[in-house]
Amino acid sequence: NLPPSGSFNKGGRAYPDVAAMGHNYPIVVGGQQYAGSGTSASTPVLAGMITLINGALLEAGKSTVGFINPMLYKFDASVWNDITSGENNCCAGSPSTATCCDHGFTAVSGWDPLTGNGSPKFEAIKAAFMSAAGVQ
Repeated sequence: NLPPSGSFNKGGRAYPDVAAMGHNYPIVVGGQQYAGSGTSASTPVLAGMITLINGALLEAGKSTVGFINPMLYKFDASVWNDITSGENNCCAGSPSTATCCDHGFTAVSGWDPLTGNGSPKFEAIKAAFMSAAGVQ
């Protein structure tokens, strides 16, 4: 169910680089709690992981990870949970009221345009960043 080739830039940078759980996270805004989903939920999860890794690097006397994208592609598959099923042609709504399109991307083994490298295994990716910085 790939979108028509004119719908995306085949020669450009692909995304996402990684995926993270992003459904029904409790979010508090202005004192009100609600369940958030999508990148509004998953992006802070990944940012929190990188913040913890930066803290560990600083404690070890090293600099922070900086721009992480190049490193994400140097790490081997052991730091990722490979997501191999699912598709993104339906969104915006509950299962019974979702808006669906004819086209989308499908998760497959390895990198794919739906989930990137997959979701990080925190302890493994932390160890990879630490090792890359020379911390044993």
